Amino acid sequence: METTKHSYRSNDTDQHSANRISQALNALQPDGRTLKLVTFSGLYNDIEAALARGVTQTAVRKALTDTGLPLSAATFKKLLESERTRRKTESMGSARTDGGVA
Repeated sequence: METTKHSYRSNDTDQHSANRISQALNALQPDGRTLKLVTFSGLYNDIEAALARGVTQTAVRKALTDTGLPLSAATFKKLLESERTRRKTESMGSARTDGGVA
């Protein structure tokens, strides 16, 4: 019986440790650079739609800055080109995966 109690306590302690680790991991936040990248990526379709409507990159950057995502012109252009390339590459990869059928 002592073994059972000991095992139970060990499992209970392990679960408590796992919960603490899980909470610590869930509390972590990305650094500023990563957060900008993730946010920009999530807004990419809206950004491209605005540019397609003839909105200037300067106006798009101002809107992003005014709503909490400040980007320099160079950073905006770098993120835009990077995201375009990433999506084009993903699109080409999925076309290969499904035999090129859209």
